[in-house]
Amino acid sequence: MARNILIVGATGSLGSIFARGLTARGHNSGLMARTEADLTALKQSLGPGRSIVIPADACIHSNVEMAMAKTREEFGSVDVVLNVAGEWVQDSLDTPDEEADKAYAAGERQFMRIPYVVGRVASRVFREQGHGLIAHMSTHAVLREKIYLKENDVYGSMKEGGHFFMLRMNQYHAVNNTGVLVTILIPGIVNVPKLAHRLDTEEKRRGAVQPEAMVEWLIDNLDNKEIPLEMSFPSTTEL
Repeated sequence: MARNILIVGATGSLGSIFARGLTARGHNSGLMARTEADLTALKQSLGPGRSIVIPADACIHSNVEMAMAKTREEFGSVDVVLNVAGEWVQDSLDTPDEEADKAYAAGERQFMRIPYVVGRVASRVFREQGHGLIAHMSTHAVLREKIYLKENDVYGSMKEGGHFFMLRMNQYHAVNNTGVLVTILIPGIVNVPKLAHRLDTEEKRRGAVQPEAMVEWLIDNLDNKEIPLEMSFPSTTEL
């Protein structure tokens, strides 16, 4: 049965892969990102009838509310909200302060503010309708606090904040028996084009998480009422 899915961050490295995979398996997508031209190009690559373009800012509550409403209007319902917004932000203790401040601002927006807004809006909408799945993309950087990961000071910290907020949303829905489910995908290093300069050997690429595996896992669990709260996708590659 086709599911109707709002993809937040649809034009990013992972978002576009999820959009293509979901469409190929017969699901419908509301494609949400800030740049309309990129969204239009993605929609055209998916073919007719399975997606709509929703240019919007996921940092703004009313924008996410509008995106969910448009998805419902087009397809009849919203069954899943998938947040894959954001790209890797690099910084370390030795990063010049001005650059570090820019990394902090970008990381806070992508990995704290967006999960906060998307989680709140999706939780309210799904609570009202009595069902729905919120799927959130986290990272192995939040689980490896005993291992120093280079250039991940902002990325790991902000991702951990977004991850924790989604755990809080899950607690709310479980305690209040709302019927809303939450799942958090936790990949290691992912084999995406933007990391091609780092994944510069076949061995590194093979050891990375293949994004298609995450797409297939999500598709296979769309109807799973006991979907895991946290699902790890480990990699053997280090950057």
